[in-house]
Amino acid sequence: MGKHRDLRSSYPSSLRDHNNLYQVSRFEEVEDPTIEDFINDNKTISFGIVYFKNIRLKNPNFGFPYISTDRMLQGALSDLDYISDNGRVLKCSGEFTLVITDVDLELITRIYDAEKIDINLCLTAEAAPLPKWEADFIDEYFKKKSDYKNIVKDLEKAMAPEDDIFDANNDLTKVKNMFNAIYGLHAQDPCKAMLIRDEESDDIEEEEIDISEEIDEYYGFRHNRFQKSSRGFLPYSVGVWCTAYSRRKIFSEIFIVCPPSGSNSAGRGLYVDTDSLFYMDNEATEELYKIDNQRCYDEAIKNGDYITDNRGKIINYNSFDEEDEFIRFKFLHSKCYAYEQKTQEGEKLKVTVAGVAARKLKGMKDGKPEYIYKEEEVKTLERFNDHFTFRECGSTKSGYIKEELQTVNIDGHVVECGNACIITPTQKTIKDFGLKQKVYQFEKMNTGRA
Repeated sequence: MGKHRDLRSSYPSSLRDHNNLYQVSRFEEVEDPTIEDFINDNKTISFGIVYFKNIRLKNPNFGFPYISTDRMLQGALSDLDYISDNGRVLKCSGEFTLVITDVDLELITRIYDAEKIDINLCLTAEAAPLPKWEADFIDEYFKKKSDYKNIVKDLEKAMAPEDDIFDANNDLTKVKNMFNAIYGLHAQDPCKAMLIRDEESDDIEEEEIDISEEIDEYYGFRHNRFQKSSRGFLPYSVGVWCTAYSRRKIFSEIFIVCPPSGSNSAGRGLYVDTDSLFYMDNEATEELYKIDNQRCYDEAIKNGDYITDNRGKIINYNSFDEEDEFIRFKFLHSKCYAYEQKTQEGEKLKVTVAGVAARKLKGMKDGKPEYIYKEEEVKTLERFNDHFTFRECGSTKSGYIKEELQTVNIDGHVVECGNACIITPTQKTIKDFGLKQKVYQFEKMNTGRA
């Protein structure tokens, strides 16, 4: 059987679960650094420039290589003879450098063998947990998200009208967006230039900025001392290490299914996204996930990293939750996949494609709205291919109109209007990335489970 698991609130979990996030000193260069200096204790964070020569996967069957092909090519120091898959490096003969964090280097050394690794530059700063006010704010929205999920489940269980369920899901989506935006406050560009419009020519130009001054202003530095000013913003380093810790977490779950070295004894991974994993399960895999989730729960209770929802249930961060089981799975490229589930009514198709709406209003019947869903357009897994066009549930396109500000009368309503953007529906065609397609059929595999 195929399974899909999802990290519960991945980025907020990383914010709440790690002690070394909040930068509390300037980054200082380490003299004659070693790998041990780079991958250090839990009271500091490090990043820098790392040199690699002749790398290859420790386990040639490992399906989730880590190093980005583009980033490797950007840091090339010699001609590179490499093999990559879907933008990730499997093997490379040659020399290159990467600008990475301590977490990245830790994962790379677990996944790859290298003839040589040198630390060209190591910058280290002291770090601490998030301040209590921010941790409390994250908990507040974690509870709201959990409560809204319960509301949706209750409506579905009661077989409420479809519109009521859809509206509740929309409310849940809004809460999720606000919840995840907490991370976004730490991921603003420190050197964001202001756009200036010339009133005569109407041209828009980007102002010139002094990067050093912008960074100092962003962090609130004064007189070369780490002193926060009233104009300081949330630390950018928190955003960097939040994503790094989230990558480490999802890879720790991948390693259960597909070990980075040795043989793939525990199972087989199929597709991974930022916070989710599709894999072929067996009893050994499920037992390992059960143990890992219990460990996360126990640590959360000990450290207070949890909330209590509107049903009185304790919900902890960092759990790797089971979402769906499926009998066939097919992916085309990133955020573009589909799978079939076996239900009492027969096989049920689920489709995920970035930029494609879940449903589109067809019209009204007996006073009730009728919709067409993206799965109805695809119909079968065999039709889900490169170049398939979603004609009903496609994305939107925007048309911009430039007009002088004017006062107009529309049906008796006097309004001011000027520049406008008209958004209209359009079709969405799946791009062809030249990747090999394969449908995984689990009923025909010896998975150790029915």
